[in-house]
Amino acid sequence: MSTLSTVRNYAELMRVANVFTAVSNVWMGMILSTGHLPGWTAVGVTATSVLLYLAGMVLNDLYDAELDTKERPERPIPSGRIPISHVRILGWGLLFAGVCAGWFVSRVTPTLAPGIISWWLAGLIVAYDIGLKRSTLGPAIMGGCRFMNVLLGLSVGAEQLQWGFLPADQLILPAIGMGIYIWGVSWFARSEATESNRKLLAMSAVGATLGIVFIAAMPFVQEAAASQLRLHPWGWVALWVLVAGTVLRRMVVAILQPWPKHVQRAVGYAILSVIVIDAAVCLGYAQPYWSLAVLALVAPAMLLSQLFKVT
Repeated sequence: MSTLSTVRNYAELMRVANVFTAVSNVWMGMILSTGHLPGWTAVGVTATSVLLYLAGMVLNDLYDAELDTKERPERPIPSGRIPISHVRILGWGLLFAGVCAGWFVSRVTPTLAPGIISWWLAGLIVAYDIGLKRSTLGPAIMGGCRFMNVLLGLSVGAEQLQWGFLPADQLILPAIGMGIYIWGVSWFARSEATESNRKLLAMSAVGATLGIVFIAAMPFVQEAAASQLRLHPWGWVALWVLVAGTVLRRMVVAILQPWPKHVQRAVGYAILSVIVIDAAVCLGYAQPYWSLAVLALVAPAMLLSQLFKVT
């Protein structure tokens, strides 16, 4: 097997297009909590997020290998393109490296939060991939992973913690909203390999929309968020109507025609829309160029999504 083919196989295994959504999460968190991307600290937090996200993707396929043999035989493991022993070493190695990176960030910043959150995030990843992904708790745990990922970025600007990991002095509604959004998208993708149930798809779309509404409501329910908002309130509302509309349009198509092709397309767009959501938050609470920096992550994500499946 050529080196290029090997790289392509591992890129497909790790769903590399999706990793930019994890990066946008922590960038949004750091920009929201500090007003910028704080140099080498931002590099460390980004590395932590990327390593843990890739670990989750690899371990997901590792523990789904038997199911993928039936439903997705073209995937790297069931097709025999990557030995399962290599996948096991890679997945657990990435997870360990991600936790180490989180604690390294804690050593060079005034707060232990990045290290603590990396532990919690790693624990949720393992719980999801090994045993709970098929249970009713699966989508909630997936949402919890995104919640923790945004907190990872927010934690850089935290002066104190509550409950051992939660920044006590930061606006955390974007983290909650992102968690709810991914919870809804995960339910939407629940049976994407076969024809989906329209009722489940509709309820999942409502859940994803609720996550966006949570974020959009931030300046109207938190005094600190209202005072820091840089946009006119009506401009802020219009921005979120536009964002929600673009995501829902594809979900509605999938609800009306619940075939795997349409559902997978809607799920893929919803996942990549995480970057747009994060950029929209930054537009409301930071200098515009930081929003553009986050939005720029769409380009490599879209390019790689044309080469490798995002679901």
